[in-house]
Amino acid sequence: TLLPPIAASLPLLAELLSGESRALQAGLRCLKFHASFGGEPRQLLVCLIYGPDGEVPTEEALAVLREALHAQLASTEGTAEVTVMAQARGVQRCVPGGRDFVDERLTVAGRDAPLRYRQPFGQFSNPN
Repeated sequence: TLLPPIAASLPLLAELLSGESRALQAGLRCLKFHASFGGEPRQLLVCLIYGPDGEVPTEEALAVLREALHAQLASTEGTAEVTVMAQARGVQRCVPGGRDFVDERLTVAGRDAPLRYRQPFGQFSNPN
């Protein structure tokens, strides 16, 4: 199953990426997601991957998408920190800047404090 922030963002992304707005579509190859499982607020990172013929959207276009996703999640899943990235060979844009990760917080039996770790975008994370 998908984590709730990812599942809640899919209808909006489908609408925005198939609509008349061309700012995000040209050369888009795929979307990648990272979301936190534990902790508050939840965190969601959406990365748009572009091929060699694509043009990476401006930070302004990514900010508009980020705000739309934030509003969608607020109305369906509650508060979530949203990061939107776009990536193509040699180019990476991130809104907000420098936040290409999600922070995870899990409760582990036998520990007084929750286990905290960072999942950087593009790094392997094993959900098992």
